[in-house]
Amino acid sequence: MVLYVLETREQRREDAEFYLKLSTGNKQVIDTVEETERSTRPTLNAITEAYESRTGEPIAYQEMLRKLFHAERTGIIESEVDNVQDVPTQVWRSHLNLPEETEPVNLIEETKSQLTVEDRPPAPQVQSPP
Repeated sequence: MVLYVLETREQRREDAEFYLKLSTGNKQVIDTVEETERSTRPTLNAITEAYESRTGEPIAYQEMLRKLFHAERTGIIESEVDNVQDVPTQVWRSHLNLPEETEPVNLIEETKSQLTVEDRPPAPQVQSPP
């Protein structure tokens, strides 16, 4: 259990650092996919509508599809096929493990401050020859 918590913390920290390195456009796409995942099935239509309401700018479906494919090639998101009433539907899911309410910058600082000596793996013991 403790190992799982430590691995989850480490993964969130790494994801937060990766997120901070992304361009604003990629961040908007990821945020939109995650927002759509929380509220509805993340289809192209739903993601495009959420992106337009988030940015206030209209975007063509082909342009959004290009952005999604670009993010998919980099491994940020993943495309899947869901079954919706016996109709195959393409959806996208985010791979980043970011908490919903925490900004990535705060997450890095929070994670660093929460690590105690007990959380860190033990240092290897060096035995002296007899």
